[in-house]
Amino acid sequence: MTETTKQKGDAYEEMAVSYLIKSGYSIVKRNFRYGNVGEVDIVAKEKDTLVFVEVRSKSKKDTVSPEETVKQNKLSKIKKVAEFYLYVNRLTDQLCRVDVITFVSVNGLPEINHYKNVTI
Repeated sequence: MTETTKQKGDAYEEMAVSYLIKSGYSIVKRNFRYGNVGEVDIVAKEKDTLVFVEVRSKSKKDTVSPEETVKQNKLSKIKKVAEFYLYVNRLTDQLCRVDVITFVSVNGLPEINHYKNVTI
């Protein structure tokens, strides 16, 4: 049976969560959605900073890297969802940032890259 795109995405999100925990982060929330605006894959905490994490993956044979799929419009949506998260959780004066974690599958083995404080 062929793995669906959602199943692959869920597996990469699990790997990202494991990576973040091993790196000292705590996971606050997963798949936080703001209506039709969008979703943040992972909300984590690193020390005093709340981190909104986007997870992307591609196969080595794809012509576009996972980093290239995170365009300005996606970052703008993440920012809106993050602002909504802060609002509904009544978080003021909270340090926060957006990170992107990418995976490229090479011969079936995922290579991970973690980009911190991606500019919006």
